[in-house]
Amino acid sequence: MAITIKCTPAMLGWLKQAYPQATDMSVFNQFQESDISDEDKSSMIEQEIIDQQGIIRPEMYAMFSILAKADTAFRVQLIKLGNVSEKTVVFAQGQGISIDQQSGVYTLRFPIPLQQSLTDYREFIGDGRYIDVPFHQVGDSGAIKAAVGALDCQRKAVLTGLATESTFRLYFDKEEIENQFTSNQALAISSWLGVFEGKPSLEKALSLGYLTENSKGISLSESWQALSHSCLLLDLVVDLLLVKHVDDQNQVSRARAFVFNRHSILYIEENRSMMEVSSVSGQDLIEIIKNLLEGK
Repeated sequence: MAITIKCTPAMLGWLKQAYPQATDMSVFNQFQESDISDEDKSSMIEQEIIDQQGIIRPEMYAMFSILAKADTAFRVQLIKLGNVSEKTVVFAQGQGISIDQQSGVYTLRFPIPLQQSLTDYREFIGDGRYIDVPFHQVGDSGAIKAAVGALDCQRKAVLTGLATESTFRLYFDKEEIENQFTSNQALAISSWLGVFEGKPSLEKALSLGYLTENSKGISLSESWQALSHSCLLLDLVVDLLLVKHVDDQNQVSRARAFVFNRHSILYIEENRSMMEVSSVSGQDLIEIIKNLLEGK
């Protein structure tokens, strides 16, 4: 039977007291143990979370046990114009529950409504099969970050050229590229890479051929230059975070996708001291999210 309930932080803090043996990854760790108001108690009775005596119903106790015993968690955020839509999926021994958070209210669904979730993501991301500019690069995190900084400079130059109907620049100085990481511009890809390890290194990017340099300044290599023309106006950022408890340790994996249009999506993933940058289609990104929602 499908279950959908809505909880306030106070309600989850109250439920937390029923699970003293919660794991380190338990969602309950986010909430303070607390009493509940009469309003919250009435809501829990109405939603059949508890009975009239305030005792958690058996089927609800079993469902909340997934939150308490969590060994894997996946969170996806869709970030557009400062607005954030967030879904977290928590697994315990293969069973999963989804948690949507909006305006301080948590909506819990069991089992995970996979098809409805994917339909929602297609609305934002699109489900195109084609890629405007094929691109794939795996390399040192510092070198990749520096190349992305130069990519942002080129994106801005192209947009400025289009707006003013003038020839756009191809060369930039070192300070201009490095400033991309401190300017905190929401539409700059560089601004979103702070979650990944490593500092940008122009020296490494130049030595690996991602960038070139001459008397005019620093420019993108041919493949990165082609990529810049398909990544102009950023529409949506998709943040993917996966945490697994393995051998008494939490293993964290993170990726971010930058959606420009349904055929132009840049996917950046961290792997220890390396980063991978790929052009993906809308269908590719939906498939990545689907696998994570299924706990694969």
